[in-house]
Amino acid sequence: MIRVAYILESFDLAGAEKSVFHIVKFINRAKFTPVMISLEVGGKLEKEFDIFNIEHYVINTGSLLSIKGMIKFYKIINHLNIDIIHSNTLKSHIQ
Repeated sequence: MIRVAYILESFDLAGAEKSVFHIVKFINRAKFTPVMISLEVGGKLEKEFDIFNIEHYVINTGSLLSIKGMIKFYKIINHLNIDIIHSNTLKSHIQ
């Protein structure tokens, strides 16, 4: 199984989040295991992740260039054995 981390700033119902949720909802689960990671506080999509049995985590990384936040992000990616990272927003690209 290939583990794919989808990194978002939050799990709110904004455009990028809706787009990524649509991808994750219909991904081939026989080949890929989606893992949603929010860099800020959670949001309304967390309930949807539970309904569709999608693994998700919230790590509060703080400001855009926070060293502590980047270390948290690095540790969770390593801990979850992520194979592919899909980022979709500016903060997630930078971190």
